[in-house]
Amino acid sequence: VIEEKRPFLEMFAKNVLYGMANAPRIVGKFDEQEQELLPHYGEFESDVICRALTKRLSQKARIESAEAWLARLDEVHSRGKLPT
Repeated sequence: VIEEKRPFLEMFAKNVLYGMANAPRIVGKFDEQEQELLPHYGEFESDVICRALTKRLSQKARIESAEAWLARLDEVHSRGKLPT
C-alpha cells in the first residue's frame, strides 16, 4: 500500500484480510522485516515510488524497464552534482 502520511488504507486492508486463508501479505512504508520501503515524511515523487515498487516486485520477477528508468534517473541526477 502506497500512501503519504498515516497508513489508513494499509491498516484497513490488514484488518479486512485478518484471519483469511491465503490472504496476501500487506506492506506499506515498511516490509516484513521492518525495513523501510518508503520514507515516513514528505510527499512521494515518482522516483521514490518507482524505487520502492521495483525493490518489492523484483523479489518475484525482474522488471528491466523500471531498472533502466532508475539507472537513467541516477545518471541524470549525478550529472547535476558539482564536483567537490
